[in-house]
Amino acid sequence: MFAKRKLLAAVAMIATTSALVFSGLTFASATNTGKGSRIEHFQLVLNSVTSLPVTQIPVIAYGPVTDYGTNNILNASTAVFNLQQGTINLANIVIKQSKQDVNPVTCLSIAVQRGTYSITGGTGAYVGIHGHGTFHLRIIAIFSRDSTGKCSGTIPPQSIQLLDTVSGPIML
Repeated sequence: MFAKRKLLAAVAMIATTSALVFSGLTFASATNTGKGSRIEHFQLVLNSVTSLPVTQIPVIAYGPVTDYGTNNILNASTAVFNLQQGTINLANIVIKQSKQDVNPVTCLSIAVQRGTYSITGGTGAYVGIHGHGTFHLRIIAIFSRDSTGKCSGTIPPQSIQLLDTVSGPIML
């Protein structure tokens, strides 16, 4: 039971990290100078993990604004997105639903999270940006085994695919 809790905690850390990354989103476009609220879409994808916890995840923004960079997770509810044209501060990240299944024989883990976020400002091209929205995170991983042969959420996984889709209105 204790091992399962540790495994769930590790997956939750990866999922939270992913959620932060995905919900972090990126905004930037030299052609986007208009005011008003518009829907922005963000996607975070991770295919490799060399250490835990994951603190940076690549992110792409598309919609009214287009940019890319990395999501830097500060803690479970805040992150900073370092993009090509500035930074975006993400706060109030709240996981509303979370589910994880781990097969103890194959060490296959499937974790899904849904939640909300707020954008609270930024620097560079993103000074004054704000908004909010929802995210949907899905992480599929094959966990490594520890020295006793049990699936471990504290050792980097053998393989991982993380996809976080985020969307919501932004104001520039």
